[in-house]
Amino acid sequence: MAGPGVEVMLDNAKDSANPADASLGTIYDRDIQAVVDALFASGAEAIAVNGQRLTTRTAIRDAGAAIPKPL
Repeated sequence: MAGPGVEVMLDNAKDSANPADASLGTIYDRDIQAVVDALFASGAEAIAVNGQRLTTRTAIRDAGAAIPKPL
């Protein structure tokens, strides 16, 4: 694809002062799915996550506790 685009960067929040709230600032697979769904619903023609091209049928799910960072 070529043309105008947008880059969305998601990151975990800085450590909370209260350890009980630590999971509140964590990015999960469902958060990434919500952003991707919103982009497709807005008319995005091409979407990639960490360099991997997605389609409307691509499943986004976790495989452990972390989303891998790009190399």
